Amino acid sequence: MSSHLPTFDLGTASAIMAAGRQVADVLCDRWTLLILLSAHAGDTCFSDFRDRWGISNRMLSSRLKALESQGLMVKMVYSRRPIRHSYHLTPKGTALFDVLICMINWEASADGGKSDQLVRIEHLGCSHGAIHPSIHCSACNEPVTASNVDFTINNSAQQELPQWGTAYRRSEPRSSTGPSTHPHPLEIVLSIYGNKWSNEIVRCAFLRVSTFGEIQRHTGISTNILADRLTRLVDAGIFRQESSKSDGRSSNYKLTARGRGLFSIILAMWAWADRWIEERIHAPLRLTHQDCGKTFHVISRCNQCSDILKPSNSRIVLSSLDEAH
Repeated sequence: MSSHLPTFDLGTASAIMAAGRQVADVLCDRWTLLILLSAHAGDTCFSDFRDRWGISNRMLSSRLKALESQGLMVKMVYSRRPIRHSYHLTPKGTALFDVLICMINWEASADGGKSDQLVRIEHLGCSHGAIHPSIHCSACNEPVTASNVDFTINNSAQQELPQWGTAYRRSEPRSSTGPSTHPHPLEIVLSIYGNKWSNEIVRCAFLRVSTFGEIQRHTGISTNILADRLTRLVDAGIFRQESSKSDGRSSNYKLTARGRGLFSIILAMWAWADRWIEERIHAPLRLTHQDCGKTFHVISRCNQCSDILKPSNSRIVLSSLDEAH
């Protein structure tokens, strides 16, 4: 993390959290992310989504309707006798490509490349099989990490914030038909970004909100859920727990190197939201790349040939349904 990260007052932090929560409301659900992943890999039929992930018909119908209403997918008739539909990504849904490849890349790094057997990114412009993209500054093309980005507060960009509930959540799999019985490639990523609270806690860490009490104050998460999520994030190697120097009893939760690697996903999600979410809440932050001193957006490059990766020249490849079962 940058040593130049400012200290945020509660109002500024609330604006940043509200902006992040807009993204979470659309994306941070396990089933939603799995459906989007397989849609980017070419799945279009209801049965393909259902059989690949073991999702129930009712849950799948619910998630597909939500994706349609949010403008990420469109439903089309491909057979009239009997009536059958297919589901296709809209430009807004296709633009999530950068988010998904950052997630895939981070997962491969976190699990030592094991997930490459289930999902991989291929760059059609070179013949190296699975690639592992790197993220770069759009201004100078140099690599971007959490340690070489400065955050500055732009108070003039503060907006009047909407009222947010604090008890929101999405359903997680509870039955034997959940993803736990079907192999899928993003187990660690989904434990974070498939759950709104875990995502929100990680976002707090990048704002240097690190104690149990501070996290609870900024998010409104109930203490029992917060304790559970923090334990899971420590067990997943995202946080390390340290005793407070002030009293030796309370704990600070600091990002590990693995946790800091999530920065690329956060930036990709943020850029997508700024471009595609209507009535976007813009956080009063400006991100500056230390190496060139300029504001920037993130671009993903092939680690083999350095070309910029786009949906038009790259693809996400999932193992076949037969291989997955």
